[in-house]
Amino acid sequence: MTGKRGSIAIPLSAYNYAKQKADLDPYDKMTSATPVNEIQKRWALLVGIDRYVDPGFSRLNFCVKDVVALNAILERLGYTIACLHDELDVRNARFPTFSNAEAELTRLCQTVGPHDLLCLRLRRQLLLLGIPGL
Repeated sequence: MTGKRGSIAIPLSAYNYAKQKADLDPYDKMTSATPVNEIQKRWALLVGIDRYVDPGFSRLNFCVKDVVALNAILERLGYTIACLHDELDVRNARFPTFSNAEAELTRLCQTVGPHDLLCLRLRRQLLLLGIPGL
């Protein structure tokens, strides 16, 4: 089962795995009040798509530019980044297909530690998650 986000689908199995692991220790939760200096590593998954395969979606002009710019900013801040966008060659593992996005998200869910920060940027939303217990 998957949850749709733009032209890619996020695997709910990876999300549920992360959530299940985060729920194991309710006393080891990061919150918005967690001091920044307690964050050990910073990770980001950025997805920008301007050209959709589905003709029902109009071409966008700034999603790819936005993630490329955000990639540069987060890189300077010390993030480890997976940036998928459709200006890359379609054979590139970072071209934003479902399987490529699923593989990157699965890899991150298996890699992010209990005191790490994970930044997900899908479409036009920016979501910051502190996922303890991963």
